[in-house]
Amino acid sequence: MRRARSPVSAVGPERPRGGPQRATLRRFYSTREVAELLDVSSRSVSRFIATGELIAHWFGRSVRIADDDLRAFLARRRGA
Repeated sequence: MRRARSPVSAVGPERPRGGPQRATLRRFYSTREVAELLDVSSRSVSRFIATGELIAHWFGRSVRIADDDLRAFLARRRGA
């Protein structure tokens, strides 16, 4: 006779089924998209990046702004 296996093994709790956990992908915007969202020029967005007010990420020659960084920028600007 086989014994029933308990849900917690001797090495630790069972892992959730369904494979490895997937990382949550962040949304990235181009400078043009950010300019349209904020109703400013692309040059203004470039200035925000150059002064360090807006955090940008470079993927090769492409500049992208993460959704989280854009939200933080807006929160700081609203408080100013």
